[in-house]
Amino acid sequence: MQELVITFRESLEAALIVGIIFSYLKRTGQNGFMRYVYAGIFLGVLGSVLGALAFQELIGSFSGKSEMIFEGVTMVAGAALILYLIVWMSGKKDSKNEIDQQVDRALRSSGLGLMMLVFISILREGVETTLFLSATLSNQGSLSLLLSVIGIFGGLAVGYGAYIGLKKMNMRYLFGISSILLIVFAAGLF
Repeated sequence: MQELVITFRESLEAALIVGIIFSYLKRTGQNGFMRYVYAGIFLGVLGSVLGALAFQELIGSFSGKSEMIFEGVTMVAGAALILYLIVWMSGKKDSKNEIDQQVDRALRSSGLGLMMLVFISILREGVETTLFLSATLSNQGSLSLLLSVIGIFGGLAVGYGAYIGLKKMNMRYLFGISSILLIVFAAGLF
């Protein structure tokens, strides 16, 4: 079940960031830059998948005590990162305006700057997902691919719904619930 919460939350964060960027471009009449956003999404997802595969390869290179030490460090690092991100996010009152300002700065440089902003945003969520799922795997001994995929598509669906305005839900409430679940998860890892 932890993998569902992790993939849902990280996918939702990525979808919301991209949705805010799309909204900004639409609102400011700069639709010509959408292709850079799509390129950034593609590169971010590709980078996340390649990073996850490289991380799995790294994990596979350990055995015996070194494997146990690596798993322990991963679990503690995952717990610390979860707690840090929750505290950091709780201090963010107006993420939308912050992202709008970043997009505005990126557009002043070029479309490539916007592509890099999206790429780094997606990659960051992918790296967090990889670390959290790796810690979950070390803790539980297995992961459910089905729950992970449901979490990804659920997060993307809610993010898309928020973007098109069909779902007027309180995102702060949704993130509050997932934060509580992640704190429980982090405590278990620690």
